[in-house]
Amino acid sequence: MEEDRSFLKFLIDEEIYVIHENKPDNTTEKASAIKNEKHPGLEFEGKSVLLLDHPEDSPIPDDLSEFLNKVLNAVHLDADKVEKIFSGQFKNIHNESFNSCRVIAFLSRVPTNLSSIFGPAPYKIKTSAKNSFLLCDPLEVIYKDTKLKRNLWEQLQVLYQDRLL
Repeated sequence: MEEDRSFLKFLIDEEIYVIHENKPDNTTEKASAIKNEKHPGLEFEGKSVLLLDHPEDSPIPDDLSEFLNKVLNAVHLDADKVEKIFSGQFKNIHNESFNSCRVIAFLSRVPTNLSSIFGPAPYKIKTSAKNSFLLCDPLEVIYKDTKLKRNLWEQLQVLYQDRLL
């Protein structure tokens, strides 16, 4: 059905040309392309992911590394099979980076691009449609504080209850 555009000559002095185009509907391809352009970066699926407030280029001190391995072993996780994201990589991750993941963040401060992921209170699991997120203090803080170790262990038991049965 054509629209009557004859009134336009009273509003506009220039000539008007109407071009009709028949374009195939590829909105889903466009939407996924836009999503990828908007959030380029790391992607994780079905994994346990650790966000570590530590520079990637310097090794984690032996005592903290041993502590982290004990934490992971307590919930039957192999340290080599867990994704570790260091502070220099935080800018490359976002909410859509995770699909069916369990994310444990050992952070002193939550980066802006991740603030919507974690709840306001540490040691409380936040669950989204497919993911679970746990915000904790940095490893070096937990390592020195028995109460924080207990808080972490209580939440890990909930987060990994399927592995502890």
